[in-house]
Amino acid sequence: MSSNEQKLKRRCSALRGRQLEPAVLSELRVLLGDEDVDPSLRHRDRLIEHLHALQDTYGYLSMPRLRALATFMNLPMAAIITLTARADQAMPEGMVFVPFAFVEAAANLLTNPALDPDGKIPEFKYAACRLSPA
Repeated sequence: MSSNEQKLKRRCSALRGRQLEPAVLSELRVLLGDEDVDPSLRHRDRLIEHLHALQDTYGYLSMPRLRALATFMNLPMAAIITLTARADQAMPEGMVFVPFAFVEAAANLLTNPALDPDGKIPEFKYAACRLSPA
């Protein structure tokens, strides 16, 4: 097997996406409670309470903690993002813009974390979304 084939095999066999860190999930269970003992902790209407608990405890919402929360509540990552929206005449109808200049920005939580294998630049950030009043 050539070295290029070995590199491709390693790249294809590696886990992709945002992986769950078991230690962070354990830390989350200590903070919020065990969802196996109290299944109501997984109810979707508790999401905002859990986000506030994380924010109040740590001062910010990190990617590993959001990933753990998604697993804890059995939700996809896209379901745990809440944003404030404003109308802007410069945006075309049917389009939503979310800043993604920083790693922790909400758009980065919703879109594919893959990098171009050669240039190591991120994919163009786009994803389907649904807007609903809070």
